[in-house]
Amino acid sequence: MRFEKQAPRPPSKRRANRVAGRFSWQVLVLIAVGFLLLISALAALYVRERQRTSQGGSRISSNEVTALREISLKKEDAFEEIKLSKAELTETDIELLDEAVKSLERYTEIETTDGEQGTRLIELRRRQHIVHAERLRVQARKAEARADQESEQLGGVALSELNKALEAEKEIEKRWYNSGLGNPGKITQLDTRIRRLEAGPIWKKTRTLEAQAEGFFKEQKLSEAEDCFKESIRLEREFTEKYRDVLNTEFNRLEKLKARLETVQSYPDQVALEKIEKEAQGFEAIKDWAKACVLWEEAMGQLARMIVQFPLSQYASRTHEAELTKRRNLARYRPEIDASLNELSNLRQLLRAKQIDAATDRARALLAKMNKLEALSPGIFPETNPSVQEVDYITKHEGTLRVLLPLLDRLLLPIPGTPNQQLLKNEVAQSFYSLVHGKNPSAMVRGTAPVESVSYEEAMVFCREISWLTGRKVRLPSLAEIKLAAGDLAQPPARKQAWTFDTTDGLTIMDTATSQPNSLGFYDIIGNVEEWVESDPETSVATVVGGNVNWVPSAGLPQRQAQKKERSRTLGFRFIVE
Repeated sequence: MRFEKQAPRPPSKRRANRVAGRFSWQVLVLIAVGFLLLISALAALYVRERQRTSQGGSRISSNEVTALREISLKKEDAFEEIKLSKAELTETDIELLDEAVKSLERYTEIETTDGEQGTRLIELRRRQHIVHAERLRVQARKAEARADQESEQLGGVALSELNKALEAEKEIEKRWYNSGLGNPGKITQLDTRIRRLEAGPIWKKTRTLEAQAEGFFKEQKLSEAEDCFKESIRLEREFTEKYRDVLNTEFNRLEKLKARLETVQSYPDQVALEKIEKEAQGFEAIKDWAKACVLWEEAMGQLARMIVQFPLSQYASRTHEAELTKRRNLARYRPEIDASLNELSNLRQLLRAKQIDAATDRARALLAKMNKLEALSPGIFPETNPSVQEVDYITKHEGTLRVLLPLLDRLLLPIPGTPNQQLLKNEVAQSFYSLVHGKNPSAMVRGTAPVESVSYEEAMVFCREISWLTGRKVRLPSLAEIKLAAGDLAQPPARKQAWTFDTTDGLTIMDTATSQPNSLGFYDIIGNVEEWVESDPETSVATVVGGNVNWVPSAGLPQRQAQKKERSRTLGFRFIVE
């Protein structure tokens, strides 16, 4: 039998891993040993260096070491003698104390076991800090006193002295801290004063620049005005960032300056806009509505560009933008607007002719037309438009029309000496007021009594509503018209023709038209309730005439001035229809 020699088997994978592991640990051990040897060598070098240094220091003899302590004591004693003999120490004097500290520090570095001198060094250092701090404190106070003598408006010397005081206080706080004299509050106070002085000129300068800019703008020197506003804005921004906490400025001032700058910058565009508007108005004057509409469109575009480019400018007005849109719409729909106004005039004629059915039908159709135009172009016939209010009121008071129009002529009398004025024979009754206005403001409600507790404005509103319902002009009577209707005023009124203090209890107003009329057919021109008469619309007062149930009869027409907002339980009115 033949046996072949087999090749050696390779080591197993596990065995290879064990070999590699042992090799890794050996490497790590060698590295650790090398590191320890390096540390030992460095330590030996450090020890040798310390020994060399110690040996070098030991070259100072014991006598020299003792001399360091003696020098320190002598310097300290010399300083104490000077301190006792002087009110104020100089730098040279304080240097004695500094040298004493320095000598003692050298001594304690060598004689580290001398605890007594170590304690003395601590105390000596504290004395050194106190002396330096006290001297700096004196300097700071003197500098602040000199600053107080200067005008803060001028700055200059005052600012320099305050900075000296601040630096002295900071040195106490930072370098001579063991003195216990550091004062953070004083440092803050000085810093605030310095910053206020620094802020003052900036505060003044930005306002001076603003005034100069406004002057240039008024003279239309736009470039100069723009430069001044820009510099004022820069300074105001610097002021706000650095000094707002120490000196007040106008609220929102920076934004206002920016707005004024943009106003100056947009002025040429505004001039161009005004030119376009003037041209548009010229075409409206000759009723060339098509060209006017084109120009209003151009004006709208011009303003829109201004609003985008200069949104803060006073000329970039959204209100003006709305007005331009309205003017454009009015020009665009002018034929339709004129037709609507003509229809309103026809509506008034129907009311004057008492054609109630035709009038109400016309009013409803006209209101629908106005609302349609307003929907197409807002601003033509808004709810606040007087014509819209008039037509709307008529459509809502058809029932009132059917009662009022047949009745009204019977309640009116012509005023002698006037062309077409007709005056209500008696005061407006509460029932009449409620029929037209829908409510009764009287303090003592009684339908047949005169309405009272109405202000001047409320009486005017009532007249306007009567005007809408009748298609005629209705207003309060003037003083002259009342005098004409009163007849003979040379004598007191007859008892039966006036409810006054002589014919009533002086408190209770009487029903309308229950006295006897005067010779012209008018009731209670004198007595019962006082009455508002037409007065200047620009004033807050109006004339009240006629007296009331509390008036003692006399010749002439009683009258007084009253605030238009007055409401009295003995104050009413009547009206004139033209």
